Amino acid sequence: MTLFEALTRDFPYGEIERYQTPRFRAAKRPGQLNANVPPWLESVLLRLLSPDPESRYQNYSEALFDLDHPDQVQPFYAKNLSFVARDPLRFYKIGFYVLLGATLALLFVLLNR
Repeated sequence: MTLFEALTRDFPYGEIERYQTPRFRAAKRPGQLNANVPPWLESVLLRLLSPDPESRYQNYSEALFDLDHPDQVQPFYAKNLSFVARDPLRFYKIGFYVLLGATLALLFVLLNR
């Protein structure tokens, strides 16, 4: 939490006011708050702050390994994120090729009439 705040000058789940019931859904993405945060560090922070205990690191040595080996850090996504939110570029590439295939098939049908 302290590292997140130091990098972004914000809290991952926002401010909690008095007499307010805190809701921990998904932490804000540090890369959106500070463009200088590298993607690997963003993944480590999001995994450390995940509200889902199964998604978090199970012990300190796992987090330390990821911090020592940034080239081996896997991207972290919350469980409930859609495919579009996780990988928008791949989503649109797949959509493009599906539409291209459909267009070519329709063109082939029209030319053979």
